[in-house]
Amino acid sequence: MSGGRVTKRLRALALMLALLPAPAAAEPMQLDPANLLRLAVIMLDSQRPAEALAMAEALVQRDPGDAGALAVKSRAERDLGRTDQAVATARLAWKAAEDPGQKYDAAMVMAQGLASGGSKFRAQFWLRRAMEVAPDAAARRAAERDFRYVRTRSRLWLRFDASLRPSSNVNNGSSSSVLWFYGLPFVLSGDAMALSGTEGDLAISLRWRVQETESAKTDLRLGMVQSFVILSDEAKRQAPDARGSDYAYAAIEAGLDHAWKPFEGGEITVAGRAGHSWYGGAELSDYLGVDLGLSKALDKRLTLSAGLGYERQNRLDSARNSADVFTLRLGATRRFASGDRLVLGLTARDTQSGATEIDHVAARLRLDWDRARPVLAGAATLSLGLWAETRDYAQSRYAAGGREDVTLGAEVSLGFEKVDYMGFIPVMTLGAQRTDSNVSLYDSETLGLGLAIRSKF
Repeated sequence: MSGGRVTKRLRALALMLALLPAPAAAEPMQLDPANLLRLAVIMLDSQRPAEALAMAEALVQRDPGDAGALAVKSRAERDLGRTDQAVATARLAWKAAEDPGQKYDAAMVMAQGLASGGSKFRAQFWLRRAMEVAPDAAARRAAERDFRYVRTRSRLWLRFDASLRPSSNVNNGSSSSVLWFYGLPFVLSGDAMALSGTEGDLAISLRWRVQETESAKTDLRLGMVQSFVILSDEAKRQAPDARGSDYAYAAIEAGLDHAWKPFEGGEITVAGRAGHSWYGGAELSDYLGVDLGLSKALDKRLTLSAGLGYERQNRLDSARNSADVFTLRLGATRRFASGDRLVLGLTARDTQSGATEIDHVAARLRLDWDRARPVLAGAATLSLGLWAETRDYAQSRYAAGGREDVTLGAEVSLGFEKVDYMGFIPVMTLGAQRTDSNVSLYDSETLGLGLAIRSKF
């Protein structure tokens, strides 16, 4: 458009603005591009998108690379229901943006256009971008708030977790070098004892909201986990024939979850799953499981929960190792006025198998505490976990009276929320675990320091 036509367009807009109601004491506004853009924003906030669009289009005709005008144009198009145009204009605004403020505005209007058009999953990505380029803390909080809102209304949800941790016992080996077998000592091989190294995990889960009402929801889940092990030089000397791949684990799983709220403050869940796993590069098992859960909020701070579970494991390495696993879970969650959260959980498990070293009953008690107030001068969030577990094996090939294990463990985690990239933060975890058994082969000690990448949301 020529300069003369742009001038005529601006004059027409000036005439329109002169007819708009304004406070009597208002100062006259000079109709330069900056003031016209401000007025367009006012029109948007006053729910007058058509007027805002006309002003923004005039500014874009004047300067096609005006990122601010493009962002306003995109928002006006979205408010008028033209979501495809809004997304296309937002993309131009992102390309034209030169500073964090312009990039933030472009990312936000892109997310708004996508969400309004039904692409809430893609909108979450742009909101994460907006968090990363936010010009100040208030803008970042606004992007985080919108992200939470969009995610709760998105039918598609993706979670990504990755961790890397050095460990003193990557193979769950014995801390003892001698096995006492009916009073006779036998020296354990190097790979039967604890091997040090580095463990890594990658987990991806996908959820699709199949159906949702005010009182019920149904989700389809798909998940994948892959772990790997790198043995230390010391471990390689201890067990020359061992390879890290010998201890790698992988699994894929599909599930269907249904939850509904039959009464005030309560929820019932039914979840089914089917999966396949590998260990050491070889097929390990096929499994099917179902879980039933119930939770009830007694008040705003205390919630009780209970659950029953069953899983059938068909072992592919040896049919004798197949098992039926029955689980009972009880839990309580307490939130304090300070914002701290305390979770207490008790799990009882009965594993029935033809293999004596798999058939057992177990009980596990775990206590988790999440501190609301940051530590380390506000640099990190703190979580602490403590647990104890007992296992009772009625029979054992190594002891006439069966086998009994007692495990104690603890871990402390620090989440560095100020080291944030698009809503992902590093989490450092220090964990220790010790198992004492009447069969020395199963005595073990593990100390590990891990680094994980976790989403804040």
